[in-house]
Amino acid sequence: MDRRDFIHKAALAGSATAIIPDLFLFDQKTGQRIRLGLAGAGEYGRTLLSNALLHQDVEVTAICDIHPGALAAAARQIREAGKAAPALYRNEEDFISIASRNDVDALIIATPDRWHIPMALAGMQAGKYVAAPISGIASLEQCWSLVDTFERTGAHLMVLDNASFRSDLMAVLGMVRSGSFGKMTYVHCGFRNESYPQHGLGPVSQWLDINRGNNFAYLIATGPAASPDAVISCYDETSIILNHEEIAGKPLTYRAQGTAGIWNSAAGSIYLEGVSNQYTPESDGLHLEKHRHPLWNKWSGAHAQADADYAMMSSFIACVRTSSAPQLDVYDAAAWNAIKPLSQRSASLGGAPVEIPDFTRGKWQTNRRIFGLHA
Repeated sequence: MDRRDFIHKAALAGSATAIIPDLFLFDQKTGQRIRLGLAGAGEYGRTLLSNALLHQDVEVTAICDIHPGALAAAARQIREAGKAAPALYRNEEDFISIASRNDVDALIIATPDRWHIPMALAGMQAGKYVAAPISGIASLEQCWSLVDTFERTGAHLMVLDNASFRSDLMAVLGMVRSGSFGKMTYVHCGFRNESYPQHGLGPVSQWLDINRGNNFAYLIATGPAASPDAVISCYDETSIILNHEEIAGKPLTYRAQGTAGIWNSAAGSIYLEGVSNQYTPESDGLHLEKHRHPLWNKWSGAHAQADADYAMMSSFIACVRTSSAPQLDVYDAAAWNAIKPLSQRSASLGGAPVEIPDFTRGKWQTNRRIFGLHA
């Protein structure tokens, strides 16, 4: 089945499902079970599954994967966690059946990236709360399809970007918001082909309040058209350098710079005016610990081995539980994923400036911060 047929079938499934506000908004209450469906039971899917199963009120009622071994491994994880056995689906198009199940409240998508968009659309059209990495978008039309589907159905989409939940990057977020760096002027982030721009753009977008008081304005690409670097200019006159990093296995690089300080993840260094010795960067360890985000105290208290994947899944479960908007939403998915095709367009035009669409349709000017304010 190709993606066009999949989307068509998904639309039919969505229209055939009885979608009314109190169904697709879940109205989850404390003490009720949260019933999940999982698409994709490979290594990544089972990592997400293991973190979901750490929450006592979570049940996994259905899983689909075309590989029998992956399905069996996921079913074994659920059994070993003491949970009821899920329904198992083995065909690509079976995701539509999972999206239509009455015993599925929310869907987690962990498939190859070519399926992220059609499966997310199918889940939203069926009124489910969807979590997906949302990568591999090739066109602005796909970005708009996510936004339009959310605005038509009211079914939320959370972007699964674990980089945004890293302890060090959330500590820097707190420092940015408290003014430790002064007025922000510039940030730097990296990406690789397999990660797409969102792993870099996710954290720094929170630092600069993108879609919530600030927004991308335009970009200029440099380098080869297939995978160019980009300089993104924002409405508040800050800039983002998005750098294509070639070295496999190397951690992505982040920098935050303002009028009173600078932090560099690659060097593990920080300089804060009036705090650090003049002109001398220092190790960032004590500062990151001092500004440890309060949510990390909560996550570490709930699970001793908490990492960014656990934090991300805990945030998703909390949002489904309370029927609240996700911390990384459909507008973030659209804005971040638009950068790659727009960068390629700019590169093909010799580095000409290219305007970045406002996927919020003006709401960024009044939207309030969400990320890091609740679990």
